[in-house]
Amino acid sequence: MAERRMFTKKITEADNFTALPPTTQCLYFHLCMDADDDGFSNKIRQAMFNAHADQNDFELLVQKRFILPFDSGVIVIKHWRMHNLIRSDRYHETDYLEEKATLLLKENGVYTDNLSYENQMATVGIPCGNQMEPEVRLGKDSIVKESKGKVSKGKKGAVYFDNDTLNDAFVEFIKMRKTIKKPMTDNAIKRAINKLNNLAGTDDDLAIQIVNQSVDHCWQDFYPLKDAMPQGSTGNAFIDKWSTV
Repeated sequence: MAERRMFTKKITEADNFTALPPTTQCLYFHLCMDADDDGFSNKIRQAMFNAHADQNDFELLVQKRFILPFDSGVIVIKHWRMHNLIRSDRYHETDYLEEKATLLLKENGVYTDNLSYENQMATVGIPCGNQMEPEVRLGKDSIVKESKGKVSKGKKGAVYFDNDTLNDAFVEFIKMRKTIKKPMTDNAIKRAINKLNNLAGTDDDLAIQIVNQSVDHCWQDFYPLKDAMPQGSTGNAFIDKWSTV
């Protein structure tokens, strides 16, 4: 892997980049420095430590699509090929071939996952080895872990919530993720349930509206209802008015 990295001013001096908080910009540079010759990196925590950044900085880079995350915990620098052109005799292909296979490379050297940028708010957290199991409203037919790690199902398929309407909405969310070529792993489903419970608490009606909102907009995650947020807010204190590249 090459030891030197370059940056194009088309990205680093653009208004939507310079408007980012300093720690977010610093995290981006460290992620680029740690990336392999295809722009992929799994050293997220190390980069955050080096940049004195936190999860909010990471999520902002995802929100603004300066980086593209994968459920495996790997990220790729979206504009990598605009930043770096590596000689063929020095190039070493990434080890993350499965993740690379899901991307397209535009003529201008920008990676894309072929989704509608205007209608998507992608936020994927960094996996944590000691992440707690989500507290969910489960019934007797609910999803459970058996001794061999398999998931049991109810009569009508996997059951995630006692409330039938909420369960159906969540199943539609899983189907939508598959349709946009972002299928959910078991861990991703657990994180989604945990996020939904954090947003809605025990209010099933609110949870249903949140899930339907994500399905309608083809969002990969759950967010507070638009009507419940201040005008122009995205639910993240760091998100500002600048559009993405």
